[in-house]
Amino acid sequence: MRQVLILIAIIHANLLIAQSELSAFENLVGSKWEVVGKWSNGEDFRQEYLFEWSLDKKLIKVQTFGTTNMLTGEYGLRNEGIRFWKENEEVIKFYEFDIFGGITEGVCTIDSNSIIYDYVYEGLTFRDSWIFKDLNTYQYVVENLENGERKELYQTSTITRKE
Repeated sequence: MRQVLILIAIIHANLLIAQSELSAFENLVGSKWEVVGKWSNGEDFRQEYLFEWSLDKKLIKVQTFGTTNMLTGEYGLRNEGIRFWKENEEVIKFYEFDIFGGITEGVCTIDSNSIIYDYVYEGLTFRDSWIFKDLNTYQYVVENLENGERKELYQTSTITRKE
């Protein structure tokens, strides 16, 4: 009986750790978020995001809406992704599956209420930052890194809660 209670306590503690590690996403869940801006080359950029909890708050599902056809400018569901606490590595991992057949994976770092995504895309190292400003606003920064330092800034915009 003692072993069962210890096992239950360990499982419960692991659930609490996963939930606390993902707590920076709490503000995002249940709302639609939108970023409207321009890339550094002057092209327009617009995306919307929907976040929802799954698996008893051990997983976050994300839908991203954006340009799905570069030639026609068609707009729709572009990516679906997940964020989760990977205990054996003690990191928040993310995966994004896009409409073009691509998969992007990386690591999320939480800095207070800000969320930083680091990943490799087409052989380059990128960082997307959601820098917390207030409950309805984040600064959105997309940059290319080399040896941990900014090599190129692609975008700085504002993400706002829409609903």
